[in-house]
Amino acid sequence: MIDDDKPKLEVAVGTSIKQDARQAGREVAENTLKQMKSKPNFFLLFSTINYDDYGGFQDFLNGVWEVLPEGTPLVGGTVFGFLNSQGCYAKGATAMAVSYPNMNVTVGYGKNTKRSPKKAARRCAKMLKNGLKNKYNNKFLFSMISGFTLPKVPKKSQEVAFVKSVILARMAVPVLNFYQKVFQRGFGNEEYILEKLTKELPEFELIHGSSIDDMKTTRKYEFYNKTVFTNSIVCLGLETDIDFDLNFTTGVTSFEGNNIELEKIELSKDKRLIKKINDKPAYPEFLRLMNWTEESLEIKAIDRIIRFPIAYYKNDKILVRVILLVLGTSLGFIHKFEGKNGFVVQMTQQKLVGSIDELLTLNKPEFGFFVSCCFYQMFLGYNVYEVQEKLKKYFQDKPFLFISAGGEGTYIPNEGIYFLNETTVSAIFGEKQ
Repeated sequence: MIDDDKPKLEVAVGTSIKQDARQAGREVAENTLKQMKSKPNFFLLFSTINYDDYGGFQDFLNGVWEVLPEGTPLVGGTVFGFLNSQGCYAKGATAMAVSYPNMNVTVGYGKNTKRSPKKAARRCAKMLKNGLKNKYNNKFLFSMISGFTLPKVPKKSQEVAFVKSVILARMAVPVLNFYQKVFQRGFGNEEYILEKLTKELPEFELIHGSSIDDMKTTRKYEFYNKTVFTNSIVCLGLETDIDFDLNFTTGVTSFEGNNIELEKIELSKDKRLIKKINDKPAYPEFLRLMNWTEESLEIKAIDRIIRFPIAYYKNDKILVRVILLVLGTSLGFIHKFEGKNGFVVQMTQQKLVGSIDELLTLNKPEFGFFVSCCFYQMFLGYNVYEVQEKLKKYFQDKPFLFISAGGEGTYIPNEGIYFLNETTVSAIFGEKQ
C-alpha cells in the first residue's frame, strides 16, 4: 500500500562523457534532471580534469546552468574518476540531484585554503550558519577542499618525491612553507580547515573529499553555484528528517601475514614527518623492516606505497597513511600521523572489493554517496566493476554516486574527525530500523 501522505523524495544521478566542456555540462544536467519531476533542492557536480583542455570549467558550468533551474544550490569539484549505476569512468562528468520537501539546504565557501586555512573555514561556516533553520534534527555536511599539490622532483615519480640529501631535505620544509603561503602550492590543510569548520557546526555529521586532477598536472578546481574556484573550500549543509548513516572502511590486512610494528616513533612538530622509528632514522629503518632496498622502492615507488601503507589506531579504528615524501632520512605524509606507534598494512584487490560490504548496512536505502581515495581506483583497475556490481545489487533501483578524490574524511559528533587515505567513506540515506 502506498502512503500518499509520505513526503516525496526524488534523487537522480546523471553522466556525460562528451569531450567538449560546455556540451558535457549541459548533457550531465539534462541526463540528471530528466529523471525528476520536481525542482532539485541541491545539485552535486563532479568532473575529471580533462575539460580544462576542452573549453575550460567556466564553460562547463555555463553548460550546466543552461539547464539547471536558477537558484539551485550547487557544489562540487574535480575528481580522479567516478562510478554510478551507469558505469565506471576515468573521464567525464557526473551529478546527483535531490528533491525533498522536508529538507533545508545551505551552502558556503572560503578562499585561499592553503594560505589562510582558518580564515577560509570561518567564512565558509558563517555562510552555512546564515542558511540554517534548525527545523530538522538530522544534520549533514559535504565539503570539498583543494587537495595537495606534490612538488615536482626531476627524474622521479610524479606521485612520490625523493629528496635524499640531508641538507636539501632540511631546506625542503621552509621552501614548502614559502610556496604554501606565496603560491598556494603544497599541503591542502584539510585537517585544519575541517577542525575549525566542525567546531563551528558541531552537530553536523560530515563527509569530505579533496579535489584532485589526473595526478599529472597541478590543476584542481572547486565548483560553487556559477563560479569556478581554486584553492578553496566549498560546502553543502543539509537539515532533514531523512535518516542517514556515515561510515568508512579501509579493507586492509597485515603485511603478508606478518606483523611489522613501527615503535618509538618520533614525529615532526606538524606530525607530517616520521623522523625516527625504533630510535633510528626512519627511512633506513623502514627499508630494513620491509626488507627493501632504496633502488627497489624507487623503481616501484607508487606500486609499493599504495600496496603497503602505514597505519595507526584512532578510537579503535584503523587509519591509513601513504608515504608520499622521503626527505633525507624522514618519511613524509600529506596528512598528520597521530599515532605514537604504527604498523604496516597490505592492500589487496580482493580485500578492498569485499570491504564495501561493511558500508552497506542500512536496511532501506534511498540513495548513497561515497568518497574514496584516488589510489583506491588506481589499485583496483578493472576490479572497480565488482564494486559497482555490489552497489547496484544493494541499492537495486535506487541511485548512488561514488567519486575518487585526493583525500577523504568524515566527522562524527562525540568521536571527532577522521582524515583518511586509501579509504572509502559513505553517507547512505534511508530508513533506519
